Amino acid sequence: MSFLTPSIVSFIKEHATDDVRKLALCKCDLSGDDLKTALQQIEGLQKAKQKLPSWAANDKVVYPVQLSLEQCSSEATARFKAQLVADGDAMADLTGGFGIDFTFISRRFKQADYVETNETLCKIAENNLHAFGLTNWQVFNTDAESYLKQHNGQRFDLLFVDPARRDANGRKTVAPSDCTPDLTLLQDVFRLSARKVMVKYSPMLDIGTAIRELNNIESIYTISVANECKELLIIQNFDADVCSDIQISCVNIKPTTTDVFETSLNREKEATVTIASSIGRFLYEPNSSIMKAGAFKSICKAWGIEPLQQNSHLYTSQTFKHEVQGRAFEVIATCKINQNDFNKTFPDTKKANLTIRNCPLRQEDIRKKLKIKEGGDLYLFATTLMNKELVLIGCKKVRNSITDSAL
Repeated sequence: MSFLTPSIVSFIKEHATDDVRKLALCKCDLSGDDLKTALQQIEGLQKAKQKLPSWAANDKVVYPVQLSLEQCSSEATARFKAQLVADGDAMADLTGGFGIDFTFISRRFKQADYVETNETLCKIAENNLHAFGLTNWQVFNTDAESYLKQHNGQRFDLLFVDPARRDANGRKTVAPSDCTPDLTLLQDVFRLSARKVMVKYSPMLDIGTAIRELNNIESIYTISVANECKELLIIQNFDADVCSDIQISCVNIKPTTTDVFETSLNREKEATVTIASSIGRFLYEPNSSIMKAGAFKSICKAWGIEPLQQNSHLYTSQTFKHEVQGRAFEVIATCKINQNDFNKTFPDTKKANLTIRNCPLRQEDIRKKLKIKEGGDLYLFATTLMNKELVLIGCKKVRNSITDSAL
C-alpha cells in the first residue's frame, strides 16, 4: 500500500513546521483524503521530533492517527526495554500498535512477529519496518488470542504485550482484567507458549493488583522519563515454577544518563526505618519511579536518610547525600501554615513553589491563606511531622531531579 504520493511528500516537506490547524483552513494544492493524510503526517512528524527522534529523522516513516501516536512508547523507553531482552530465536508482539517497541525489541531475535487487529496499523508497520531496513519480521492482522491459537505448539523466547487501556466506550481502564487483551485469562496459554512475557502497563495500574492477578512475575520496572512516570513494566518468567521474590527496579531516564534504584518486594517488606526526630539540614523528594514502586523503606537503608513521617515520603539528613535519586533541597527555615508565621519567617515573599505531602490542606487554600503565587526560588513543602504537627518547610533547591545537576 502506498501511503504517500509524490505530491503529499512535497506538501509535507514544504509545510513540516506549519500550524496544522491553520493549514487545514488554507487553500492549497491538496484536497480531500490527500490533504487529510498530509496533515496527519505533519502532525505526527512534529510530535515525533521530541518523542521519537529516529522516526522524525527518517522521511520514509508513516504516522498513524494521533491516538495511536499518543499511546505508543517513547523512543527512550523502547530502547531501555530492548536492553532488558536477551538475544533469542523467536518473539511476538501481541499488540503491535504503532510498532515502536517492536522495532527495537525485534532486533534481538532471529524471527519476530507483529500482531495487530487494526488493518491500517498493520500496513503502517510494514511500511516503517521496511523504512528502517529490518527483514526478520512478519505482520499478522489478527488478535492476540487467535494468533496464539494459530501458533499452538510453538514456544517463544519472548511475548510482548501492551494491553489497550480503554473500554468499548473509550473510557480509560487501569486494572489488568479490564484491559484488552485481558491477560488474566491468558496465563495458562502464556505458560505453554512463552519462556518470558514482557507486559507494558499504564503507570496508573496498582502494582499490588498486578501481583495478585498475574503469575510468575520475576521483576517489575517503574520507568520514568525526566522524572515523569511513563510505564509499569512487568516481566513474567514461565521457565521458573515460581518466583520466590520479585525484583523491583526504579528507572529514571535522563537526557544523558539513567538512574536505576534496585530492591525487591521482600527487601522492602522486611526493611525497618527510623522516623526522623527533627528536620535535618537537607530535604529529599525521591523521583517518581521510586514513588510509584513504593520503595520507601529500601531507600532509607541504601542512602542513609530518614523519613519525616511514615506517609509523607519526604526524607532528611544532616549531611548531603549525593546518591539520592530525586530532588534535593537545603532547608532554610520552617513555620506554621498561617500568614503571620509565614510572613515573619519568609518576609516579603510573594512567590513560592508549593508541594503538598501528607497534608490535609489543599494547595489552592494554602496559597490563598499565605497570599503567594507560583514561582520564584523558594520551595515550600506543606507536610505532617512525626508529632502530627502541620508545618511549612522552606528550602532552596540543591539539585534538579531531571538532570541531577547542582543548581
